[in-house]
Amino acid sequence: MTKEELRLLHKCSIHNESEIVKSQKCGCYHCCRIFDASEAVMIEEVEGDRTAWCPHCNMDTVIGDASDYELTPCLLEEMHKMWF
Repeated sequence: MTKEELRLLHKCSIHNESEIVKSQKCGCYHCCRIFDASEAVMIEEVEGDRTAWCPHCNMDTVIGDASDYELTPCLLEEMHKMWF
């Protein structure tokens, strides 16, 4: 993926409650785990919108498979390298 695509995907991890609700799977680009969307239980209020948190590492780095990108370990590792 290009850096621009990774930047666009990063926006899917913020204010993402509606996307997570539509997703079956989620991925965390901090710990690089893929899990059921129902496990993204830690939700924080952020400027009126809610953001999903990873149940494994407690970070707000969760994206849902309702995004336009397929969640794979490789994708999560690319995101991790770019943002951490």
